[in-house]
Amino acid sequence: MEGVEAAYYLVHAMLSERAFQEAERRQAEAFARVAREAGLSHVVYLGGSCPRRAGPPPT
Repeated sequence: MEGVEAAYYLVHAMLSERAFQEAERRQAEAFARVAREAGLSHVVYLGGSCPRRAGPPPT
């Protein structure tokens, strides 16, 4: 990400409900860490869909 000022984040792990949430969290944290280390000034997070059986995301 060197030389980049902004990035869009749209990576989704569509797995089982529990695995989906954990995988999403790990991926987002890894992206945020790399973005921070690279000095990115903006990250645009494009929210993921939630499996129907999982209901709305927790608040």
